[in-house]
Amino acid sequence: MEAAKQVKAEGKKNDLIERIAADEMFGLSIDELKSVLAPENYIGRSPQQVEEFINEYVKPVLEKNKIEDIEVELKV
Repeated sequence: MEAAKQVKAEGKKNDLIERIAADEMFGLSIDELKSVLAPENYIGRSPQQVEEFINEYVKPVLEKNKIEDIEVELKV
């Protein structure tokens, strides 16, 4: 609760992870917490699902509507 108050009421940095690491009851270091909380550990099958969606739905539409003999010049 104190970490949330610090962020919302006082506009300070969220230090919840540091507070948890400092609490002996959790028994975790900062590195262990960061490892456990790494977002890439929680993406499941999303990379495969994106590939399947592109192969099953997007590529067929692109192939069906393929326009040939067009030159495109892209400037960014």
